[in-house]
Amino acid sequence: MLIISLTKNWRNVKSSILNQKALNPLLIGSFLGPFLGVSLSLLAFQHTKVGVASTLIATVPVFILLPSVLFLKEKLNLKEVVGAFLAVGGMFVFFI
Repeated sequence: MLIISLTKNWRNVKSSILNQKALNPLLIGSFLGPFLGVSLSLLAFQHTKVGVASTLIATVPVFILLPSVLFLKEKLNLKEVVGAFLAVGGMFVFFI
């Protein structure tokens, strides 16, 4: 709020809140991502070993590859695929 006040951008905040077409996906995404995602990851840490839960949570880069190709029509290169699997492998090695 301090930064918005200093930069005098309250008009932009008001127009953003009134834009229902943009606000609804934003509210859904903010609920599913931070709130539900963190809650479920804490539940996973509570009921399994931390290493197992962390490795499964780290698989997000691998699982995002297919939707990015199908829905966003992005072309994947070898670096991106190797990087995604390397991130999961690094988490796996970290907790062994």
